[in-house]
Parts: sequence; structure tokens; C-alpha cells
Amino acid sequence: GNRGGISSNLEIKLPAAEAIYSNDAETMNGVTAQATWGLEQPADHATKVFSDSPAGFYQGRTNSSLGLPSFSSNARDIVLEMEMQLDTEVGYDAGLIELTTNGGTNWIQVASFSEQHGAWSKVTLSLYDYLLAGPKSFQIRFRLVSDDYMTGEGWKIDNIHYYEIGPIQASPSASPSQVS
Repeated sequence: GNRGGISSNLEIKLPAAEAIYSNDAETMNGVTAQATWGLEQPADHATKVFSDSPAGFYQGRTNSSLGLPSFSSNARDIVLEMEMQLDTEVGYDAGLIELTTNGGTNWIQVASFSEQHGAWSKVTLSLYDYLLAGPKSFQIRFRLVSDDYMTGEGWKIDNIHYYEIGPIQASPSASPSQVS
């Protein structure tokens, strides 16, 4: 048989990503460094990087952080993007990415990394799940924690970016047409 009907098109505009923060780790301006965090020029990297131990290996019982500035946003999602290299005692020492929405009273772990002699890699994390239920004022910190025993070169971080992801916009455009 001959079947007819009406079809419609749906136009979907994907959310645009807009950079709201960038830090290329060339200076310590705008960050809050705790303990030994500072700048380092690794031999295998073209530019300076943030490092928890720029003078060599990190110490046993390390618990130090590098805080980024606080931000507020009305975006649907915030994405953190960065480059990193990690050299820690696997399973015992870790680089943690943490987020606070209450000025640092409580920190939520967003990601944890534990590697030995890791290569440079790009990390991209959506903060949507952590900012969904409450205000979108937040702060990120990078924290290295270690036990008493083996140590390594630690955590190196470069090219940090926050991107706002706007809402998805869908607009139906119905137009009658014959479907056969």
C-alpha cells in the first residue's frame, strides 16, 4: 500500500564551549600554592609547568595543594582541561583533583591519578555532576598525597582551561510533506 504522512525536521544546535579561564603555568600569578608547589622547566617539555616538587622528588607524607581561582557560572556544564605528567608510588601516592562549592570548607574528589613514570597526557573532566545540585560557584585544587615510603618526581601540570558549555537548543521545524 501507499502510506502517507507528515514529516518534520528537528534542528539541534550543540552547545558552544567558551573558555572562561586559561593558565599556561608560566607564572604563579592567580594560583594559591601550598608547601613546595612551584614552577619547573622539565627537560621533556617546551615551557614551564606547575610542579609539587620543582627541586626534585617529593617527600614522604606529602599533602600539598595548588589552588586555582574561584569562579561562578550559569552554564549548563563546566569542563576542566589540562595536561599532566605524574610519577608516584602506584597505589599508595596520588594526584587528586578536588572541587569545593563552599569556599574550601569541604572538598569533593573529582579525579585521582597514581602512575609511575607517566607520559604527558591531556585530561578532560566534566564538572556537571558536581555542580548540578547546587550553586555554580566553585574552586578547583590539585593535591598530591603520599605515604612514608617510596617517592618520585611527583605531579607536573600545564595548560589548564575551564570551558563553559551552554544549553542545548532544539527548535522543531515542522513542514508537511508526502512520504511514500
